[in-house]
Amino acid sequence: MRVKAVVVGTLLAMALIQPALAQTMTVSYLASALRAVGSALFGLALLWGAAKIMASGGDQRMLEEGKNVIKNAIIGYILIILASFIAVGSLNLDPLVIIP
Repeated sequence: MRVKAVVVGTLLAMALIQPALAQTMTVSYLASALRAVGSALFGLALLWGAAKIMASGGDQRMLEEGKNVIKNAIIGYILIILASFIAVGSLNLDPLVIIP
């Protein structure tokens, strides 16, 4: 009788833990995917800003546009990293680990 109670209790505990684990893994996968997309966009924005600066040819307006693109890309990337830390950190996970 006691063995049945332990088995039932263990199965019940596993049934309650599984959805939380699935949610944790989903948030971690989503955070990793958004970080990857954000990193790619960050790189493209840096290249775009650098191209604007190089193509400015002394034109102050184009030079400022290039600087603004780079500045905004850096600010956006910092926000992506902070959002990732907040989303994954709220689940008490290591935010830099990608779950396979």
